[in-house]
Amino acid sequence: MLQDCKGAYSFRVYAYVLMRDHVHLLIETGRVPLSRIMQRLSSGYTQYFNRRHKLTGHLFQGRYKAILCDKDSYLLELSRYLHLNPVRVKAVEDPGTYRWSSYGAYLGKRGGQNWVDSEEVLRYFGRKEQEARRGYRRFVLEGIGLGHRDEFYEAVESRILGDKEFVEEVKTRVGEKGRPRFKIKPEILLKGVCKVLGKALEEIVGGGKDRDRVRARELFSYLARRCTDLQVNSGSPKG
Repeated sequence: MLQDCKGAYSFRVYAYVLMRDHVHLLIETGRVPLSRIMQRLSSGYTQYFNRRHKLTGHLFQGRYKAILCDKDSYLLELSRYLHLNPVRVKAVEDPGTYRWSSYGAYLGKRGGQNWVDSEEVLRYFGRKEQEARRGYRRFVLEGIGLGHRDEFYEAVESRILGDKEFVEEVKTRVGEKGRPRFKIKPEILLKGVCKVLGKALEEIVGGGKDRDRVRARELFSYLARRCTDLQVNSGSPKG
């Protein structure tokens, strides 16, 4: 599914690891936004899983968490950190024996995973293919003793991982220095949220704390803070 989604949306997959109750993806998006990529992956995998196990309903709890990373500073370390996740939870002793990650593609053991974009990482370890693969394996194994890395979770505002210069550059690009670049009338924004989520207005406003209603309110509150003059929290939006 990840391979098919990549083919449809043209993004780069540097690393992935599927764990027992969550998945980590290290990807670089192109024109298609991350939200659209994750929606296709999440809904597609949920449908597959439910059909296979004869279940219904949601599979993943809550919205995915996305952190924008400084590629130049963190690409190597993050690829190693993801590939060592099964070792840290003691699922395996050697990450090379874990089936559900991109590590095998880096070692050249899974020819069917040639869609994993390992070249950009491997080139740091040698010009020749086998030399680079051996170098990357040494690099990964040297990280086993490092354990949990708190610095990878210390993202600015829980969403940007990089030095001060990188953070300021990102904020400038998206217009977060000072006031937002544009404003939307709250009532138009609310209608847009309803349309995107496929919900009627009365399904979002008013009382009730069911999961879909709460998520819709959170989305509206987030966008309203960024795109309108309203001062709102995650409570019920009033039309």
